[in-house]
Amino acid sequence: MKPRLPGITILSMVGNGAGSAVFRAREEETGEIIAVKSVTPEIVRAIQEQAPSPEFAGDIRKLTKMYLTQVHHEWRIGYRLSNLAGGHSGIPRMHRLVTRRALAVLPREMHLIMDFVDGDNLRKGRDYPIEKLISIYRQAADVLRFLHRNNVIHADMKPHHIIVGHDGRVQLLDLGLSCRRDGHASQVVGSPHYMAPEQLVGAGVDERTDVFGLGATMFWALTGRMIRPSVAGASAMGMMDLQIKNFERSVCDYNPDCPAALEEIILRSCSPSRRARLALADVIARLDRLG
Repeated sequence: MKPRLPGITILSMVGNGAGSAVFRAREEETGEIIAVKSVTPEIVRAIQEQAPSPEFAGDIRKLTKMYLTQVHHEWRIGYRLSNLAGGHSGIPRMHRLVTRRALAVLPREMHLIMDFVDGDNLRKGRDYPIEKLISIYRQAADVLRFLHRNNVIHADMKPHHIIVGHDGRVQLLDLGLSCRRDGHASQVVGSPHYMAPEQLVGAGVDERTDVFGLGATMFWALTGRMIRPSVAGASAMGMMDLQIKNFERSVCDYNPDCPAALEEIILRSCSPSRRARLALADVIARLDRLG
């Protein structure tokens, strides 16, 4: 499953998503350690054998096309952000995209070459002290502010996409579902537990969609629970009903060490009503007062 790329030595696989695998690698010419995010039919098939996507019923060709589209989209958005004046240390720098084609026309596989982030995603470990979790929350919110100021909604906030470096620095990964402000995410796929109600029913997304996803992520980080029950298999109306009636209404009940002010930020960020949610600027200001 390891890709073979000229000038690059693949060292190890560090993780995978629903349709891609990420490898730690080395540029042979410079010796620089990099990350390679690869989408190939073989990788998609291997992942689907472990965790099938029922809605695609084993259609590897269709799945591969979808994930190729996502990684190409991530490259375009990420490369633009990487080259903005000043950039942001919370977004990995994109190097290049290697595309191999079938019949010299159709993309068959893609390999996104980018900075390697030395750390662990939040999903792998949530046993941080409260002060550290507040810092992670604040840093992630600042990266989102950078995205929003540049007309990008992440649209896929979840613990898997927050990397906490060994130096304490936070980076956000995976712009494959990102979109322009007031747009629509490219697909409603991934982890619906962290998706805002408007996203689940295919409505337009905006800054408060990311506020919800980040708040739901921090609810999980503090409690080990989801902010709402599973909505898998529910109709659009059923999803809305489940979310409004069954949202968790306390963080402190599950984690008594959580400050009341932090609980309020999270719960107000995760309101089913977009209008009732905190704006990202308010989230940042409140977290600053906690810090």
